[in-house]
Amino acid sequence: MIKRIALVFGILIALLIAALVLISLLFNPNDYKDKIAELARDATGRELRIIDDMRLSLFPWIGVEFGRVELANSAGFDARPFSRFTAAKVKVRLLPLFQRRIEIDTVTLHGFELALETAADGRTNWDDLAARGAAQNGTNEPPAPPASGGEAALALPAALSIGGLDVRDGALHWRDDAAGTQADITGLRLTSDRIETGKPIDLELGFDLHGARPAIDGRLELALRLDADLTQQSVRAQNLRLDARLAGADLPLGKIEMKLQGDAEADLQAQRLRAGDLKLEATLTGADLPLDKLELKLQADAAADLVGQIYQLDKLRLTAALNGAKLPGKRIAVDYQGRVAADLGKQTAELPDFALAAQGVTLRGTLRATRLLEAPTIAGHLEIEAFNPRELLKTLAVDAPETADASVLTRAAMGLDLEADGERAAVTALKLQLDDSTLTGTASVRDFAAPALAFDLALDGIDLDRYLPPPRAEPVAATPAAAAPAAAQLPLDTLRALDIDGHLRAGRLRVSGLSLADLRATVRARDGLIALAPLGASLYGGHYAGNIRLDARGATPAFSFNESLTGIQAGPLLKDLLDNETFSGTADFALEATASGDTEAALLGSLNGTARFRLRDGAVKGFNAAQLIREAKAKFEGRPAPSPSANQTDFSDLGATLRFDSGIARNDDLQANSPYLRVSGKGEAKLLERQLDYRLRVKLVGS
Repeated sequence: MIKRIALVFGILIALLIAALVLISLLFNPNDYKDKIAELARDATGRELRIIDDMRLSLFPWIGVEFGRVELANSAGFDARPFSRFTAAKVKVRLLPLFQRRIEIDTVTLHGFELALETAADGRTNWDDLAARGAAQNGTNEPPAPPASGGEAALALPAALSIGGLDVRDGALHWRDDAAGTQADITGLRLTSDRIETGKPIDLELGFDLHGARPAIDGRLELALRLDADLTQQSVRAQNLRLDARLAGADLPLGKIEMKLQGDAEADLQAQRLRAGDLKLEATLTGADLPLDKLELKLQADAAADLVGQIYQLDKLRLTAALNGAKLPGKRIAVDYQGRVAADLGKQTAELPDFALAAQGVTLRGTLRATRLLEAPTIAGHLEIEAFNPRELLKTLAVDAPETADASVLTRAAMGLDLEADGERAAVTALKLQLDDSTLTGTASVRDFAAPALAFDLALDGIDLDRYLPPPRAEPVAATPAAAAPAAAQLPLDTLRALDIDGHLRAGRLRVSGLSLADLRATVRARDGLIALAPLGASLYGGHYAGNIRLDARGATPAFSFNESLTGIQAGPLLKDLLDNETFSGTADFALEATASGDTEAALLGSLNGTARFRLRDGAVKGFNAAQLIREAKAKFEGRPAPSPSANQTDFSDLGATLRFDSGIARNDDLQANSPYLRVSGKGEAKLLERQLDYRLRVKLVGS
């Protein structure tokens, strides 16, 4: 019985094969070109042209081959075809169909072109196709999926395999007159190896891009192994490689060469994406860049939860090399390491424990952003590791400033806590180190459109003279022009815009040879009123107190000065300031004055007020008036010269009052008392003309 059944089955197969061979010999598909074109016209409303002959095969493959075929464009658009191809071939193996297995030979499509157009009024050349498809469907709803089980299940193939894809010389033409854009994709190539259910596929895709609006040209190449599991709704791409080369007048980054490789996978049901061992190399060059070349390298693992809106980059390392003739040193290298995490559902983003290095300087820290979609706020901690400023300037091809002490500018570091939003920024726990000086405190700014600055800073100490240029070997003679008052004007608009509330303290300060301690300064500025008050410091056994104010609200700025020095040891002060100890003693000084104007000449010409000076228990060094008198008297009397004494003239009190009246300083009460002399003086000085008219009276006492 089995042999008989097999024989009958064999005879049926033979008859079927014979019938297929006979049909292939007698049937000519080209006789039905017109009928096919008519069916296409009924379905699309467009003309279908089958230019070359068709070929049909029935055994062992059921297949059809086409030559040139064209589908006409929509009315009102370009005369060129909507789509066309030069060759197409698809074949299905016959016998496996009886076992519900579909085996397709390599699908071939050569010279395929598709032209997509949008008119200026928004119409597209595919609107009519979409409308006919909706009309034939009879509803706007998508077709219902087939039911599971029963007859529907029997209709599904048990296996599906395709010998591969061979798409060559493809093209896509895009023109949007409404948006003013136009681009062409040419040289399109898509190839694959065998495609089988449940097995990965090797794919290669490449095409040339030609953009007229915008003007961008380039080539893209993509290769990957694609593994798709439709039952689990997962897709995996392995050995992903993307090469891109783009250039064009409208490319904002100049010329781009990029290589990307890595692995990626997607869970379509959970809407999660992951990518591992991502490596990106990119080189950007072009005249449009502010530099000649930018080289980028990126490595990272990436993950995205599209439902939870959670994104992160792990093991992130980004290096960049900036090359350009206009750059300091012609090259700047940057290296970033860390991770990036963002949770858009919670509106947060974070850069935890990152390190950014550039030119030998390393910035470390942690930053966190909140309320990203409402009012972004950034908070975190930043630290700059100790570095050598001179070496940094050297790498940037910048000459270090010439300093009196060559050992300064060799160590710097910084640390701070930061908090900022769209309206304010605040720095706390600030610690700034420069050589052997440390600055600590807080600072903040609010309202970036009209910044209001506040600070409270403390400096342990600094010798500013070490950072100033070294003294000249030969002093430069002052010319009359150099001696004239400067004509530079005060920046009134800038001064009126200042909004400052600041406090500064310094444990020790050395500047211009002077040594100060316990320096205190408060700065307040708002609406054109600027005050440096109170000011205070300890120096040379005494104290300084000051109150300096500027009113810049009116057309002419007005200054007021109220300053005093009390108990100052004049000898050490003059020694440090002028390297001269002509005077010694305890000095007091007070100034109360006003002035107005925005240049030095105007200020000197409007100076009004009073200055008082007094020196107690002091001496004028360099000559001894009493000794000179004794020696003269001895000569007149014919006696030997008296024994020499200290080469100085002592005085018990030296004082004067100086009154300023519209740029003229006058003194009428100079008085100096010493054991043998009485000195008085009066006169005036014209500050603008730098002229002095002063008479000094010196009188010997009766003894």
